[in-house]
Amino acid sequence: MAIDLKARRPRPAVAAVFLLAAATQTRAAAPAPKDVADYLLKVAHFAPDRIASLEAGEPIVKVAADNNGEVSVIGAVRIRTTKEHVQLYFDELIKFEDGVVVLRVGRFTSPPALANVGRLQLEPGDIDALKDCKPGDCDVKVGAGIAELRLAVDFSARDANEQVNAFVRQRLVDYVKKYTEQGDAGLVTYTDQSQPLSLAKQWQGLLAGSAYLHDYAPQLARFLRDYPRATLPGSQDFIQWTKADWGMKPVVTVSHIVMYKDPAKPDRLGVATKQIYASHFYEGAFSFATAIDAGTPEAPTTYVVFVSRTLTDLLRGALGGMKRKITSGQIMKGAELTLQQMRDGLEKAAGVQ
Repeated sequence: MAIDLKARRPRPAVAAVFLLAAATQTRAAAPAPKDVADYLLKVAHFAPDRIASLEAGEPIVKVAADNNGEVSVIGAVRIRTTKEHVQLYFDELIKFEDGVVVLRVGRFTSPPALANVGRLQLEPGDIDALKDCKPGDCDVKVGAGIAELRLAVDFSARDANEQVNAFVRQRLVDYVKKYTEQGDAGLVTYTDQSQPLSLAKQWQGLLAGSAYLHDYAPQLARFLRDYPRATLPGSQDFIQWTKADWGMKPVVTVSHIVMYKDPAKPDRLGVATKQIYASHFYEGAFSFATAIDAGTPEAPTTYVVFVSRTLTDLLRGALGGMKRKITSGQIMKGAELTLQQMRDGLEKAAGVQ
């Protein structure tokens, strides 16, 4: 099955929140599985008529933004195709780059190696910001290491930009290696603002508040919490970096992605994305998408439900309320359109009329 992802790039307003989170939708006769319908009704608080719309083939999305800078997105979609086709879509979407929105993608090996980030280059504006960085005052999200950068780079040299890129590439490799060895204890503490920000604490707060994950996939929640000490049968995981431009400025992110098939629930596939670094905007992000087989061989149907929680510094400040209102509306419209495009692409690839 071939799917043209280039024709279906996420809109910037929604992609900035979804980063690596995805979902798909189907118009089929099979109703939503009971646990899916219960979650959408009782936990996500979608109205019954929205569940009916979902089962009629429309995507449903709910967005909320609070004054602490958290944006949460819940969505569901139904697609007339198999769970295996949805998995292929996820696989392609995760590594997809178009050179326009998703500029570069790279995956870390085990152990991480410098060659894994050979294609990563910072924007000139980020290099200029790093030149002037001080703890508590920097336009790039950084942790410890500004002093080492000053010693390692001759900013007056003709090749200063490449020196900075080489330094950052090595630091990312060292950082991912530390994370794979220490888990949350190895996560960065951002020092670009006046108050240091522990990414480990941000992430642990997101995970603790994600009751749906603890109820629906407790083994996955435990794996993410206790990584790398924990094991998760039925899973494969990897760490990936992405450089993307969602319409504000290019952002470099690093994410730990887990593909999970619970041996006790063969009808389901889960994809979890834990952000472990972002060069701008993000102070923590986590998403979980699950694809549930609800059809028959004669009429394949897959429901996808996703939840995304993002902490961002964009929605605070004097105009935070206005920005939250505008952003929520943009994300809602963009999410619905993105899901429609995903649904249509998958159903077209499956030969559904």
